[in-house]
Amino acid sequence: MSGTDASCNSWNLGITLSDAQFQGVSTSGWDAARQADGSLPALPHLRLAASSTLINKGVNVGLPYLGSAPDLGAFEAS
Repeated sequence: MSGTDASCNSWNLGITLSDAQFQGVSTSGWDAARQADGSLPALPHLRLAASSTLINKGVNVGLPYLGSAPDLGAFEAS
């Protein structure tokens, strides 16, 4: 990793990842029909649980976020 900055990544923050960090981790439902407006189905999969320690653990890279810092993961917790 010479010449890179790997700080603030999930693998070096000392956070233990588990299914409990997320609202759901199921692989079912991904093939559901799209919503009426064409968007993907609204699924809880890989969205952070309210008690997740991944909330506010990211770094501001100029994208919108809620809270004191961006969340780690695919989705910002609401």
